[in-house]
Amino acid sequence: MTEITWEELAKVIAPRVLHEFYNPLVYPHIKLEDKIEGIGTAYFDFKTNETHVSKEFLDQLVEHGEMDPETALAGIYKHEVGHYVHYPRECAELMFLGHLAESSFGEYAKDVLAYWVDLKDNLPQILKEKTGKDVRELYKGFNLLIEKEEDFTEKQKEVLRQHSKDPEQVMEDLKRYSIDRLLISYYQEQTKEDLGVHVDDEYFQEKLSQLMTLDFGDESANLQNFILFGNYIMDVLEKRKNILPKSMQNGGGGSGSGQGEGTVMGRPINIGDFTDEQIEDGLDSIIRGKNKGRYERVKEYVERQTGKNFDRTPPKSKGKGIGLGSSDLKNNDDQIGYYERLAATYGMFIHKKPIVVDSTDSFPEGSERFRVGDAIKTLDPFSTGGRILPSITRRKKLKQSHKRDRLYKVPNANVIIDSSGSMEDPRNGSNAVLAGFILGRNYHNNGAKVGAVNFSVDTAFLMPTRELNDFYSMMCAFWNGGTALNIPKIKEYMERVAHSDVRDMPRYFTTEQEYEHFLGSLSPEKQKEFVDKDLELNLRGRIKETYEKVDNFLITDGGIANIDEVVGYLNSLADVTRNTIFLIDNSSDYKIWTEATLPNTQIIPVDKPTDLRGLAVGAARRIVPDDDKIESTFYG
Repeated sequence: MTEITWEELAKVIAPRVLHEFYNPLVYPHIKLEDKIEGIGTAYFDFKTNETHVSKEFLDQLVEHGEMDPETALAGIYKHEVGHYVHYPRECAELMFLGHLAESSFGEYAKDVLAYWVDLKDNLPQILKEKTGKDVRELYKGFNLLIEKEEDFTEKQKEVLRQHSKDPEQVMEDLKRYSIDRLLISYYQEQTKEDLGVHVDDEYFQEKLSQLMTLDFGDESANLQNFILFGNYIMDVLEKRKNILPKSMQNGGGGSGSGQGEGTVMGRPINIGDFTDEQIEDGLDSIIRGKNKGRYERVKEYVERQTGKNFDRTPPKSKGKGIGLGSSDLKNNDDQIGYYERLAATYGMFIHKKPIVVDSTDSFPEGSERFRVGDAIKTLDPFSTGGRILPSITRRKKLKQSHKRDRLYKVPNANVIIDSSGSMEDPRNGSNAVLAGFILGRNYHNNGAKVGAVNFSVDTAFLMPTRELNDFYSMMCAFWNGGTALNIPKIKEYMERVAHSDVRDMPRYFTTEQEYEHFLGSLSPEKQKEFVDKDLELNLRGRIKETYEKVDNFLITDGGIANIDEVVGYLNSLADVTRNTIFLIDNSSDYKIWTEATLPNTQIIPVDKPTDLRGLAVGAARRIVPDDDKIESTFYG
């Protein structure tokens, strides 16, 4: 350029383009470089939200693409910023489609994904009559670059002749099987504006007709359109690849360099273009919308692409792992990363409640001489009439004491989870385990301790702790046996919690002998109930203050034989604790529980993960119906 430099023009173009995009949160300047090695054209940096443009490519568009400088720069800038505004916007979409492309399109996966991303970015822009003009002109100029593509070098021609190929015919075939020209022709058909593509070839027209059958604006058919789009152009990529000898192939896509194919997209956007934090957010988005198997396949794809591990797992506990004695409890600690990430996408509000805690208090115990540096608040104003006199003014001598007080705090959580054979294995995606993780994570984040009871025919206990990974390990563990809650051991567990002296035994297990003794103490009818996976829950005789300090949660698929006894017990605790029951994959029992009118007890049916969203524990509500109150919406 002679009249105005690219740098000067960029200062004018950038604010105008960003205004058309309603000023997105991107770097407000265009970063111009003489030449972008390995890319050649331009790219949008998702890590910094900056757009980089090659001045060499701009010069080519002006000289060979017959574009005016302002339109060339504006068109490229709109295309690149469009990746931030229109598509893909963030990396979750790239992750999901990338892993699908890898299994569906093999060696052409990256090319298919790159062309798809460009098309989805361009289409909503070029269809706008006024603001889309710059992008339409960009592709019109780009088509001219392809048409004017220089011939092969003498060295390349010699290589082609050695493989019995006519250089002129090869160049013609490369232009014939150009994905860029095919897409420009598609834009031309959509806008009804001449972009310079005039190809009467039957094969080319067939591919164009296939693309015209797809509605790329239909987001509900996005996945289906992506697969069809890939299948349509993969055939073109295959033909293009077979034109050149292996020594001259560049991976099926276009990169120019005398091969009849150049592309505005430059280097395709890939997962490595995003920060680790952006990738973590993308995985969070995937895990909320997809099942466990699909999420794990996407995560494996991301880790292969980046060479990094993206498990969100708390630091390992210094305590002993689960699996003591002859216990059959199966560890599933490798599943912690999945449930931890998924639980992090679920919020929960926990209402504080008044509980008895140990607190410190200060009281004056005599006085002593006030010295320079002593806290002013300790000064005794009556010792010298409000004045500070050296060696005369006195200060209060304070002493710390401990007292028991009732303060509003988030209680500890005690999560009792059923891992019998009727429950879903954590490896298959368990709503019960997810519920436990959500509870543990949110109580832990509120400064509370979390304890756990994992039961089947045997029982494992975890005392309330701040070691979140220990809690997660207990939630993922799986007995896969019958269902029985050993009541004597539950009582012992709560007594240990009440005495708070549990550091010597944070985890412990029931033994087969203990269970047999427990089972033998039951009547034959009750024994049959347990063998048939019925759950008896008997929590009488607990220490009141202990229950005030904990919120109790029972996660089970139900089938409780002694429901009247359970209801009676929960009713008896209504004044001191809060109880929540998660009924997993058993909505039919929800009516039974609600008809019991349990005070201070929340019953949550969980048939799908979305049932665990928007939960609140201890919500302000009327505990016991009061028939004397006037009917009003204010009473709830």
